[in-house]
Amino acid sequence: VGLGLLLGDVNADRVVNRSDVNAAQMDKGQTTDEDNFRSDVNASGHINRSDIELIRQQQGTSLP
Repeated sequence: VGLGLLLGDVNADRVVNRSDVNAAQMDKGQTTDEDNFRSDVNASGHINRSDIELIRQQQGTSLP
């Protein structure tokens, strides 16, 4: 059994791209909950600029 984990894949489509950045930007300023937890890529409990920057750095990465 394999497990794929892709940092920054907010929308779970196995690719980190502009859609993931946009999704995180929509959640910016929120406390992490069951609906937006994927946007909190640094696991701080809040979605902020640091999360968005991490996602931007991962753009172009993907899972097979």
